[in-house]
Amino acid sequence: MSFKKGFRAVKRTVDLVRIAASSRKVLRSEGEAKEAAKRALANLLADARGVPMKVGQFLSTLPENEAFETLTASVEPRPLSEMAAALEEQLGVPLASVFASIEESEAAASLGQVHHATLLDGAEVAVKVCYPEIGDAVATELRIAGLMPGVGPGKKWGFDLDGYKRAIRSNMERELDYASEAERQRRYPEGCQIEGLITPRVYAEHCGKGVLVQGWEWGAPLGSAASWDAGDRRRLGEILAGALFKSLFCHGEVHCDPNLGNLFVRKDAVDRPEVVLLDYGCMTRIDERAQLALLKLILGSIGNDDTDPLACFGEMGFDVEKLAPIADILPALCKILFEPFQESGPFSPKYWHVSDRSTALLGDLRWWFRSAGPPELFLLMRGFAGLLQHLDILKIIISWRQVLFDSVGPETIARARAFEPAPPSGADGRRVRSFDTIAKFLNVRVTENGAQVVRVTMPATQIVYLEDLIPEDVLEKVAESGIDVQEIKEQACAAGVAPRELFKVQNGLRDYRVWLE
Repeated sequence: MSFKKGFRAVKRTVDLVRIAASSRKVLRSEGEAKEAAKRALANLLADARGVPMKVGQFLSTLPENEAFETLTASVEPRPLSEMAAALEEQLGVPLASVFASIEESEAAASLGQVHHATLLDGAEVAVKVCYPEIGDAVATELRIAGLMPGVGPGKKWGFDLDGYKRAIRSNMERELDYASEAERQRRYPEGCQIEGLITPRVYAEHCGKGVLVQGWEWGAPLGSAASWDAGDRRRLGEILAGALFKSLFCHGEVHCDPNLGNLFVRKDAVDRPEVVLLDYGCMTRIDERAQLALLKLILGSIGNDDTDPLACFGEMGFDVEKLAPIADILPALCKILFEPFQESGPFSPKYWHVSDRSTALLGDLRWWFRSAGPPELFLLMRGFAGLLQHLDILKIIISWRQVLFDSVGPETIARARAFEPAPPSGADGRRVRSFDTIAKFLNVRVTENGAQVVRVTMPATQIVYLEDLIPEDVLEKVAESGIDVQEIKEQACAAGVAPRELFKVQNGLRDYRVWLE
Protein backbone atom coordinates (compact mmCIF):
# COMPACT_ATOMS: atom_id res chain seq x y z
CA MET A 1 0.00 0.00 0.00
CA SER A 2 1.35 3.45 -0.93
CA PHE A 3 1.92 6.09 1.76
CA LYS A 4 -0.95 8.16 0.32
CA LYS A 5 -3.38 5.25 0.40
CA GLY A 6 -2.19 4.28 3.88
CA PHE A 7 -2.76 7.82 5.15
CA ARG A 8 -6.27 7.86 3.67
CA ALA A 9 -7.01 4.51 5.29
CA VAL A 10 -5.91 5.79 8.71
CA LYS A 11 -7.96 8.97 8.28
CA ARG A 12 -10.96 6.90 7.22
CA THR A 13 -10.63 4.74 10.32
CA VAL A 14 -10.53 7.85 12.52
CA ASP A 15 -13.66 9.18 10.77
CA LEU A 16 -15.49 5.92 11.40
CA VAL A 17 -14.49 5.93 15.07
CA ARG A 18 -15.95 9.45 15.39
CA ILE A 19 -19.14 8.28 13.67
CA ALA A 20 -19.41 5.30 16.03
CA ALA A 21 -19.01 7.60 19.07
CA SER A 22 -21.65 9.97 17.68
CA SER A 23 -24.02 7.02 17.08
CA ARG A 24 -23.67 5.95 20.71
CA LYS A 25 -24.52 9.49 21.79
CA VAL A 26 -27.74 9.35 19.73
CA LEU A 27 -28.72 6.09 21.47
CA ARG A 28 -28.03 7.51 24.94
CA SER A 29 -29.77 10.87 24.43
CA GLU A 30 -33.41 11.88 24.76
CA GLY A 31 -35.62 14.77 23.66
CA GLU A 32 -33.91 17.83 22.19
CA ALA A 33 -30.48 16.44 23.02
CA LYS A 34 -31.27 13.37 20.89
CA GLU A 35 -32.28 15.53 17.92
CA ALA A 36 -29.10 17.59 18.27
CA ALA A 37 -27.06 14.38 18.40
CA LYS A 38 -28.81 13.13 15.25
CA ARG A 39 -27.97 16.36 13.41
CA ALA A 40 -24.34 16.07 14.47
CA LEU A 41 -24.24 12.47 13.27
CA ALA A 42 -25.84 13.46 9.96
CA ASN A 43 -23.08 16.03 9.41
CA LEU A 44 -20.37 13.43 10.07
CA LEU A 45 -22.03 10.98 7.67
CA ALA A 46 -22.27 13.64 4.97
CA ASP A 47 -18.58 14.57 5.35
CA ALA A 48 -17.53 10.91 5.21
CA ARG A 49 -19.63 10.11 2.10
CA GLY A 50 -19.24 6.51 0.90
CA VAL A 51 -20.71 3.78 3.13
CA PRO A 52 -21.44 6.10 6.12
CA MET A 53 -23.52 8.45 3.96
CA LYS A 54 -25.39 5.47 2.51
CA VAL A 55 -26.21 4.44 6.08
CA GLY A 56 -27.54 7.94 6.76
CA GLN A 57 -29.72 7.81 3.66
CA PHE A 58 -31.20 4.53 4.90
CA LEU A 59 -31.87 6.09 8.32
CA SER A 60 -33.74 8.93 6.61
CA THR A 61 -36.45 6.48 5.48
CA LEU A 62 -37.23 5.44 9.06
CA PRO A 63 -39.77 7.24 11.28
CA GLU A 64 -38.66 10.25 13.37
CA ASN A 65 -35.34 10.61 11.55
CA GLU A 66 -35.88 13.96 9.84
CA ALA A 67 -32.35 15.00 10.85
CA PHE A 68 -30.98 12.64 8.19
CA GLU A 69 -33.15 13.93 5.34
CA THR A 70 -30.43 16.39 4.27
CA LEU A 71 -28.41 13.36 3.19
CA THR A 72 -31.04 12.45 0.59
CA ALA A 73 -30.80 15.69 -1.34
CA SER A 74 -27.19 16.64 -2.02
CA VAL A 75 -23.91 17.47 -0.35
CA GLU A 76 -21.39 20.07 -1.46
CA PRO A 77 -20.05 18.99 -4.88
CA ARG A 78 -16.43 19.23 -5.91
CA PRO A 79 -15.29 21.72 -8.57
CA LEU A 80 -15.15 20.42 -12.14
CA SER A 81 -11.44 21.24 -12.18
CA GLU A 82 -10.92 18.54 -9.53
CA MET A 83 -13.07 15.98 -11.35
CA ALA A 84 -12.07 16.59 -14.97
CA ALA A 85 -8.99 14.34 -14.92
CA ALA A 86 -10.97 11.44 -13.42
CA LEU A 87 -13.76 11.96 -15.93
CA GLU A 88 -11.36 11.98 -18.90
CA GLU A 89 -9.64 8.86 -17.57
CA GLN A 90 -12.99 7.06 -17.44
CA LEU A 91 -14.04 8.28 -20.91
CA GLY A 92 -10.66 7.49 -22.40
CA VAL A 93 -10.71 10.73 -24.42
CA PRO A 94 -10.59 14.48 -23.71
CA LEU A 95 -13.86 16.04 -22.55
CA ALA A 96 -14.03 18.14 -25.70
CA SER A 97 -14.20 14.95 -27.78
CA VAL A 98 -17.53 14.03 -26.17
CA PHE A 99 -19.15 17.18 -24.80
CA ALA A 100 -19.93 20.51 -26.41
CA SER A 101 -20.21 21.88 -22.88
CA ILE A 102 -20.18 20.62 -19.30
CA GLU A 103 -21.23 22.58 -16.23
CA GLU A 104 -20.22 22.63 -12.60
CA SER A 105 -22.05 20.04 -10.54
CA GLU A 106 -25.05 21.04 -8.47
CA ALA A 107 -25.77 17.52 -7.16
CA ALA A 108 -23.27 15.46 -5.20
CA ALA A 109 -23.99 12.20 -3.43
CA SER A 110 -22.22 9.52 -1.40
CA LEU A 111 -20.12 7.94 -4.17
CA GLY A 112 -20.01 10.55 -6.92
CA GLN A 113 -21.60 13.65 -8.38
CA VAL A 114 -23.62 14.69 -11.44
CA HIS A 115 -22.83 17.34 -14.07
CA HIS A 116 -25.21 18.83 -16.63
CA ALA A 117 -23.64 18.59 -20.09
CA THR A 118 -24.40 18.74 -23.80
CA LEU A 119 -23.14 16.14 -26.25
CA LEU A 120 -21.63 17.16 -29.57
CA ASP A 121 -24.92 16.29 -31.30
CA GLY A 122 -26.79 18.72 -29.02
CA ALA A 123 -28.39 16.17 -26.69
CA GLU A 124 -28.67 17.29 -23.06
CA VAL A 125 -27.23 14.71 -20.67
CA ALA A 126 -26.45 14.09 -17.02
CA VAL A 127 -22.89 12.91 -16.42
CA LYS A 128 -22.48 10.88 -13.26
CA VAL A 129 -18.83 10.48 -12.27
CA CYS A 130 -17.39 8.48 -9.37
CA TYR A 131 -15.04 10.18 -6.90
CA PRO A 132 -11.47 9.10 -7.75
CA GLU A 133 -10.56 7.81 -4.28
CA ILE A 134 -13.97 6.50 -3.20
CA GLY A 135 -13.13 2.90 -4.13
CA ASP A 136 -10.24 2.79 -1.67
CA ALA A 137 -12.33 4.51 1.00
CA VAL A 138 -15.20 2.05 0.63
CA ALA A 139 -12.76 -0.87 0.68
CA THR A 140 -11.35 0.42 3.97
CA GLU A 141 -14.82 0.75 5.49
CA LEU A 142 -15.81 -2.72 4.40
CA ARG A 143 -12.62 -4.18 5.87
CA ILE A 144 -13.40 -2.46 9.17
CA ALA A 145 -16.98 -3.75 9.00
CA GLY A 146 -15.56 -7.24 8.51
CA LEU A 147 -13.81 -6.97 11.87
CA MET A 148 -16.93 -5.97 13.82
CA PRO A 149 -17.86 -8.53 16.50
CA GLY A 150 -21.32 -10.02 16.75
CA VAL A 151 -22.92 -8.34 19.74
CA GLY A 152 -26.38 -7.48 21.03
CA PRO A 153 -29.48 -9.06 19.45
CA GLY A 154 -27.38 -10.18 16.48
CA LYS A 155 -25.31 -12.50 18.66
CA LYS A 156 -28.08 -13.59 21.00
CA TRP A 157 -30.55 -14.56 18.27
CA GLY A 158 -28.10 -15.93 15.74
CA PHE A 159 -28.19 -13.30 13.01
CA ASP A 160 -26.03 -14.20 10.01
CA LEU A 161 -23.71 -11.24 10.53
CA ASP A 162 -21.22 -12.53 7.98
CA GLY A 163 -24.08 -12.78 5.50
CA TYR A 164 -25.08 -9.17 6.19
CA LYS A 165 -21.50 -8.04 5.70
CA ARG A 166 -21.30 -9.93 2.41
CA ALA A 167 -24.59 -8.41 1.29
CA ILE A 168 -23.39 -4.89 2.12
CA ARG A 169 -20.05 -5.50 0.42
CA SER A 170 -21.70 -6.92 -2.70
CA ASN A 171 -24.14 -4.03 -2.89
CA MET A 172 -21.43 -1.39 -2.48
CA GLU A 173 -19.29 -3.06 -5.15
CA ARG A 174 -22.26 -2.95 -7.54
CA GLU A 175 -22.85 0.71 -6.74
CA LEU A 176 -19.24 1.53 -7.53
CA ASP A 177 -19.54 -0.07 -10.98
CA TYR A 178 -21.38 2.48 -13.12
CA ALA A 179 -21.14 0.26 -16.20
CA SER A 180 -23.24 -2.44 -14.51
CA GLU A 181 -25.59 0.25 -13.21
CA ALA A 182 -26.06 1.53 -16.76
CA GLU A 183 -27.06 -1.98 -17.85
CA ARG A 184 -29.57 -2.31 -14.98
CA GLN A 185 -30.98 1.10 -15.84
CA ARG A 186 -31.32 0.09 -19.49
CA ARG A 187 -33.20 -3.11 -18.58
CA TYR A 188 -35.48 -1.55 -16.00
CA PRO A 189 -38.10 0.03 -18.32
CA GLU A 190 -38.17 -3.16 -20.40
CA GLY A 191 -39.39 -5.19 -17.41
CA CYS A 192 -41.17 -2.51 -15.41
CA GLN A 193 -43.47 -0.50 -17.65
CA ILE A 194 -45.71 1.72 -15.56
CA GLU A 195 -47.66 4.58 -17.12
CA GLY A 196 -46.17 7.83 -15.81
CA LEU A 197 -42.83 6.28 -14.74
CA ILE A 198 -39.79 7.74 -16.52
CA THR A 199 -36.36 6.10 -16.63
CA PRO A 200 -33.64 8.30 -18.23
CA ARG A 201 -32.11 7.01 -21.47
CA VAL A 202 -28.62 5.52 -21.12
CA TYR A 203 -25.85 6.53 -23.57
CA ALA A 204 -23.99 3.22 -23.30
CA GLU A 205 -21.19 4.29 -25.67
CA HIS A 206 -20.03 6.87 -23.09
CA CYS A 207 -20.44 4.74 -19.97
CA GLY A 208 -17.70 2.97 -18.06
CA LYS A 209 -16.88 1.66 -14.59
CA GLY A 210 -16.62 5.18 -13.16
CA VAL A 211 -18.89 7.21 -15.45
CA LEU A 212 -22.53 7.01 -16.49
CA VAL A 213 -24.02 9.28 -19.15
CA GLN A 214 -27.81 9.46 -19.34
CA GLY A 215 -30.47 11.72 -20.76
CA TRP A 216 -31.08 14.92 -18.82
CA GLU A 217 -34.51 14.84 -17.17
CA TRP A 218 -36.10 17.80 -15.47
CA GLY A 219 -38.42 17.73 -12.48
CA ALA A 220 -39.05 18.97 -8.96
CA PRO A 221 -38.54 17.31 -5.54
CA LEU A 222 -41.33 15.06 -4.33
CA GLY A 223 -42.22 17.48 -1.55
CA SER A 224 -43.18 20.13 -4.11
CA ALA A 225 -46.18 17.99 -5.08
CA ALA A 226 -47.71 18.35 -1.61
CA SER A 227 -49.63 21.37 -2.94
CA TRP A 228 -51.02 19.48 -5.97
CA ASP A 229 -54.68 18.46 -5.94
CA ALA A 230 -55.54 15.15 -4.30
CA GLY A 231 -56.13 13.30 -7.56
CA ASP A 232 -52.69 14.14 -8.91
CA ARG A 233 -51.00 13.29 -5.61
CA ARG A 234 -52.84 9.98 -5.51
CA ARG A 235 -51.65 9.25 -9.05
CA LEU A 236 -48.04 9.91 -8.01
CA GLY A 237 -48.48 7.49 -5.10
CA GLU A 238 -49.92 4.86 -7.43
CA ILE A 239 -46.99 5.26 -9.84
CA LEU A 240 -44.47 4.82 -7.02
CA ALA A 241 -46.29 1.81 -5.56
CA GLY A 242 -46.86 0.28 -8.99
CA ALA A 243 -43.16 0.57 -9.81
CA LEU A 244 -42.23 -1.24 -6.59
CA PHE A 245 -44.80 -4.02 -7.05
CA LYS A 246 -44.15 -4.62 -10.74
CA SER A 247 -40.37 -4.56 -10.39
CA LEU A 248 -40.65 -7.03 -7.50
CA PHE A 249 -43.16 -9.49 -8.95
CA CYS A 250 -42.56 -9.18 -12.70
CA HIS A 251 -39.12 -7.72 -13.41
CA GLY A 252 -37.24 -9.37 -10.55
CA GLU A 253 -34.92 -6.39 -9.94
CA VAL A 254 -36.08 -3.90 -7.33
CA HIS A 255 -34.90 -0.30 -6.93
CA CYS A 256 -33.79 -0.18 -3.27
CA ASP A 257 -32.50 3.38 -2.89
CA PRO A 258 -35.70 5.38 -2.33
CA ASN A 259 -34.04 8.48 -0.87
CA LEU A 260 -35.66 11.71 -2.00
CA GLY A 261 -32.71 12.73 -4.15
CA ASN A 262 -33.37 9.80 -6.47
CA LEU A 263 -36.68 10.91 -7.92
CA PHE A 264 -38.35 13.92 -9.48
CA VAL A 265 -42.01 14.68 -10.10
CA ARG A 266 -43.51 16.68 -12.94
CA LYS A 267 -46.48 16.88 -15.32
CA ASP A 268 -46.43 16.01 -19.00
CA ALA A 269 -47.71 18.11 -21.91
CA VAL A 270 -51.33 17.26 -21.10
CA ASP A 271 -50.95 17.82 -17.34
CA ARG A 272 -50.65 14.15 -16.29
CA PRO A 273 -48.38 13.42 -13.29
CA GLU A 274 -45.05 11.69 -13.91
CA VAL A 275 -42.27 10.31 -11.71
CA VAL A 276 -38.66 10.36 -12.92
CA LEU A 277 -36.75 7.56 -11.18
CA LEU A 278 -32.98 8.02 -10.92
CA ASP A 279 -29.92 6.12 -9.66
CA TYR A 280 -30.09 2.39 -10.38
CA GLY A 281 -26.94 1.53 -8.43
CA CYS A 282 -28.66 0.00 -5.41
CA MET A 283 -30.94 -2.75 -6.69
CA THR A 284 -31.62 -6.25 -5.47
CA ARG A 285 -32.48 -9.32 -7.53
CA ILE A 286 -35.39 -11.55 -6.49
CA ASP A 287 -35.52 -14.96 -8.14
CA GLU A 288 -38.75 -16.19 -9.69
CA ARG A 289 -39.68 -18.72 -7.01
CA ALA A 290 -39.15 -16.14 -4.27
CA GLN A 291 -41.31 -13.66 -6.21
CA LEU A 292 -44.15 -16.15 -6.54
CA ALA A 293 -43.86 -17.27 -2.91
CA LEU A 294 -44.10 -13.72 -1.57
CA LEU A 295 -47.03 -12.87 -3.84
CA LYS A 296 -48.75 -16.13 -2.83
CA LEU A 297 -48.32 -15.13 0.83
CA ILE A 298 -49.93 -11.75 0.18
CA LEU A 299 -52.81 -13.33 -1.74
CA GLY A 300 -53.23 -15.97 0.96
CA SER A 301 -53.49 -13.31 3.64
CA ILE A 302 -56.17 -11.56 1.57
CA GLY A 303 -58.23 -14.68 0.85
CA ASN A 304 -57.66 -16.61 4.10
CA ASP A 305 -56.87 -19.70 2.03
CA ASP A 306 -54.79 -22.83 2.60
CA THR A 307 -51.44 -21.22 1.75
CA ASP A 308 -48.65 -22.55 3.98
CA PRO A 309 -46.56 -19.57 5.18
CA LEU A 310 -43.66 -21.73 6.38
CA ALA A 311 -43.19 -23.26 2.93
CA CYS A 312 -43.43 -19.83 1.27
CA PHE A 313 -40.89 -18.29 3.63
CA GLY A 314 -38.60 -21.20 2.82
CA GLU A 315 -38.81 -20.35 -0.89
CA MET A 316 -37.92 -16.76 0.01
CA GLY A 317 -34.65 -17.86 1.58
CA PHE A 318 -35.69 -17.99 5.24
CA ASP A 319 -34.15 -20.60 7.53
CA VAL A 320 -37.15 -22.94 7.95
CA GLU A 321 -35.51 -24.82 10.82
CA LYS A 322 -35.53 -21.56 12.76
CA LEU A 323 -39.09 -20.74 11.73
CA ALA A 324 -40.53 -24.20 12.42
CA PRO A 325 -40.98 -23.61 16.21
CA ILE A 326 -43.09 -20.50 15.48
CA ALA A 327 -44.90 -21.92 12.42
CA ASP A 328 -48.26 -21.70 14.22
CA ILE A 329 -47.84 -17.95 14.58
CA LEU A 330 -46.77 -17.22 10.99
CA PRO A 331 -50.27 -16.86 9.46
CA ALA A 332 -51.27 -14.29 12.08
CA LEU A 333 -47.95 -12.51 11.64
CA CYS A 334 -48.50 -12.37 7.87
CA LYS A 335 -51.97 -10.88 8.43
CA ILE A 336 -50.24 -8.01 10.24
CA LEU A 337 -47.30 -7.65 7.84
CA PHE A 338 -49.51 -7.63 4.72
CA GLU A 339 -52.44 -5.71 6.18
CA PRO A 340 -52.16 -2.88 3.59
CA PHE A 341 -53.15 -5.39 0.89
CA GLN A 342 -56.12 -6.77 2.86
CA GLU A 343 -58.08 -3.54 2.64
CA SER A 344 -60.23 -3.46 -0.49
CA GLY A 345 -60.06 0.33 -0.55
CA PRO A 346 -57.47 2.97 0.39
CA PHE A 347 -55.27 1.97 3.33
CA SER A 348 -54.01 4.40 5.94
CA PRO A 349 -50.63 3.39 7.47
CA LYS A 350 -51.50 5.65 10.39
CA TYR A 351 -53.39 2.77 12.02
CA TRP A 352 -51.08 -0.05 10.93
CA HIS A 353 -48.61 0.00 13.86
CA VAL A 354 -46.85 -2.94 12.24
CA SER A 355 -43.80 -2.92 14.52
CA ASP A 356 -45.78 -2.63 17.77
CA ARG A 357 -48.29 -5.29 16.76
CA SER A 358 -45.65 -7.71 15.49
CA THR A 359 -43.74 -7.27 18.73
CA ALA A 360 -46.89 -7.82 20.78
CA LEU A 361 -47.63 -11.00 18.82
CA LEU A 362 -44.12 -12.48 18.89
CA GLY A 363 -42.51 -10.92 21.96
CA ASP A 364 -38.76 -11.50 21.95
CA LEU A 365 -39.27 -14.08 19.23
CA ARG A 366 -39.46 -11.16 16.77
CA TRP A 367 -35.65 -11.29 16.77
CA TRP A 368 -35.84 -15.02 16.04
CA PHE A 369 -38.07 -14.32 13.03
CA ARG A 370 -35.82 -11.53 11.76
CA SER A 371 -32.67 -13.60 12.19
CA ALA A 372 -34.23 -16.38 10.10
CA GLY A 373 -34.52 -14.08 7.10
CA PRO A 374 -31.92 -13.85 4.34
CA PRO A 375 -29.50 -10.92 4.79
CA GLU A 376 -30.41 -9.50 1.36
CA LEU A 377 -33.96 -8.93 2.57
CA PHE A 378 -32.98 -5.63 4.22
CA LEU A 379 -32.55 -4.08 0.76
CA LEU A 380 -36.10 -5.01 -0.23
CA MET A 381 -37.39 -3.63 3.07
CA ARG A 382 -35.75 -0.32 2.14
CA GLY A 383 -37.98 -0.20 -0.92
CA PHE A 384 -41.15 -0.63 1.15
CA ALA A 385 -39.97 1.82 3.83
CA GLY A 386 -39.30 4.35 1.07
CA LEU A 387 -42.81 3.92 -0.37
CA LEU A 388 -44.36 4.61 3.04
CA GLN A 389 -42.22 7.74 3.37
CA HIS A 390 -43.18 8.94 -0.10
CA LEU A 391 -46.90 8.47 0.55
CA ASP A 392 -46.56 10.37 3.81
CA ILE A 393 -44.85 13.28 2.04
CA LEU A 394 -47.63 13.33 -0.56
CA LYS A 395 -50.23 13.25 2.24
CA ILE A 396 -52.22 10.66 0.36
CA ILE A 397 -53.50 7.12 0.86
CA ILE A 398 -53.92 4.57 -1.91
CA SER A 399 -55.46 1.14 -2.41
CA TRP A 400 -52.44 -1.15 -2.14
CA ARG A 401 -54.48 -4.15 -3.30
CA GLN A 402 -55.83 -2.41 -6.40
CA VAL A 403 -52.42 -1.04 -7.37
CA LEU A 404 -50.90 -4.49 -6.88
CA PHE A 405 -53.50 -6.19 -9.09
CA ASP A 406 -53.33 -3.46 -11.76
CA SER A 407 -49.54 -3.34 -11.93
CA VAL A 408 -48.70 -7.07 -11.97
CA GLY A 409 -51.69 -8.17 -14.05
CA PRO A 410 -54.02 -11.19 -13.89
CA GLU A 411 -51.53 -13.62 -15.41
CA THR A 412 -48.96 -13.08 -12.64
CA ILE A 413 -51.70 -13.24 -10.00
CA ALA A 414 -52.88 -16.58 -11.42
CA ARG A 415 -49.33 -17.96 -11.51
CA ALA A 416 -48.82 -17.04 -7.86
CA ARG A 417 -52.10 -18.65 -6.80
CA ALA A 418 -51.11 -21.85 -8.62
CA PHE A 419 -47.54 -21.86 -7.32
CA GLU A 420 -46.67 -24.85 -5.16
CA PRO A 421 -43.78 -24.07 -2.79
CA ALA A 422 -41.45 -26.92 -1.97
CA PRO A 423 -42.25 -28.59 1.39
CA PRO A 424 -39.70 -27.51 4.02
CA SER A 425 -36.99 -30.11 4.54
CA GLY A 426 -37.62 -32.30 7.56
CA ALA A 427 -41.26 -31.23 7.68
CA ASP A 428 -42.80 -34.64 6.90
CA GLY A 429 -45.92 -35.26 8.92
CA ARG A 430 -46.04 -31.76 10.41
CA ARG A 431 -49.34 -30.01 10.96
CA VAL A 432 -49.70 -27.27 8.36
CA ARG A 433 -50.83 -23.99 9.84
CA SER A 434 -52.36 -22.01 6.97
CA PHE A 435 -54.46 -18.87 6.74
CA ASP A 436 -57.73 -20.81 6.79
CA THR A 437 -56.89 -22.27 10.22
CA ILE A 438 -56.70 -18.96 12.06
CA ALA A 439 -59.52 -16.81 13.37
CA LYS A 440 -60.83 -13.99 11.22
CA PHE A 441 -62.45 -11.94 13.97
CA LEU A 442 -62.05 -10.94 17.60
CA ASN A 443 -65.50 -10.52 19.14
CA VAL A 444 -66.60 -8.71 22.28
CA ARG A 445 -70.24 -9.11 23.31
CA VAL A 446 -72.05 -7.59 26.25
CA THR A 447 -75.51 -8.78 27.31
CA GLU A 448 -77.79 -7.43 30.02
CA ASN A 449 -80.63 -9.59 31.34
CA GLY A 450 -80.07 -11.85 28.35
CA ALA A 451 -80.37 -9.05 25.77
CA GLN A 452 -77.39 -8.00 23.70
CA VAL A 453 -76.42 -4.37 24.34
CA VAL A 454 -72.94 -4.24 22.76
CA ARG A 455 -71.33 -6.31 19.99
CA VAL A 456 -67.91 -5.31 18.66
CA THR A 457 -66.17 -7.25 15.90
CA MET A 458 -62.64 -6.49 14.71
CA PRO A 459 -59.79 -8.27 12.90
CA ALA A 460 -58.50 -11.18 14.95
CA THR A 461 -54.95 -9.81 15.02
CA GLN A 462 -56.22 -6.96 17.22
CA ILE A 463 -55.94 -9.47 20.06
CA VAL A 464 -52.47 -8.04 20.67
CA TYR A 465 -54.32 -5.04 22.17
CA LEU A 466 -56.73 -7.17 24.21
CA GLU A 467 -56.17 -5.38 27.54
CA ASP A 468 -56.76 -1.98 25.90
CA LEU A 469 -60.07 -3.13 24.39
CA ILE A 470 -61.68 -3.97 27.73
CA PRO A 471 -63.03 -1.20 30.04
CA GLU A 472 -60.98 -0.74 33.19
CA ASP A 473 -63.82 -1.66 35.55
CA VAL A 474 -64.37 -4.89 33.61
CA LEU A 475 -60.64 -5.67 33.74
CA GLU A 476 -60.81 -5.34 37.51
CA LYS A 477 -63.78 -7.70 37.62
CA VAL A 478 -61.96 -10.13 35.34
CA ALA A 479 -58.92 -10.09 37.63
CA GLU A 480 -61.12 -10.66 40.69
CA SER A 481 -62.51 -13.73 38.92
CA GLY A 482 -59.00 -15.17 38.72
CA ILE A 483 -58.71 -14.59 34.97
CA ASP A 484 -55.32 -13.37 33.73
CA VAL A 485 -56.03 -11.46 30.50
CA GLN A 486 -52.33 -11.06 29.70
CA GLU A 487 -51.80 -14.81 29.98
CA ILE A 488 -54.89 -15.52 27.87
CA LYS A 489 -53.62 -13.18 25.17
CA GLU A 490 -50.17 -14.74 25.16
CA GLN A 491 -51.62 -18.25 24.94
CA ALA A 492 -53.89 -17.24 22.05
CA CYS A 493 -50.97 -15.64 20.19
CA ALA A 494 -48.73 -18.66 20.78
CA ALA A 495 -51.51 -20.86 19.35
CA GLY A 496 -51.53 -18.81 16.18
CA VAL A 497 -54.70 -16.79 16.93
CA ALA A 498 -56.83 -19.86 16.24
CA PRO A 499 -60.61 -19.75 16.93
CA ARG A 500 -61.23 -20.18 20.65
CA GLU A 501 -63.19 -18.93 23.61
CA LEU A 502 -61.10 -16.39 25.52
CA PHE A 503 -63.16 -15.67 28.61
CA LYS A 504 -66.58 -14.89 30.06
CA VAL A 505 -67.22 -12.75 33.11
CA GLN A 506 -70.21 -11.20 34.88
CA ASN A 507 -70.16 -7.60 36.07
CA GLY A 508 -73.36 -6.76 37.89
CA LEU A 509 -76.28 -7.34 35.55
CA ARG A 510 -73.98 -7.51 32.55
CA ASP A 511 -72.28 -10.54 31.05
CA TYR A 512 -69.13 -10.12 28.98
CA ARG A 513 -67.92 -12.67 26.46
CA VAL A 514 -64.71 -12.37 24.42
CA TRP A 515 -63.77 -14.93 21.75
CA LEU A 516 -61.89 -15.53 18.51
CA GLU A 517 -64.02 -16.67 15.59
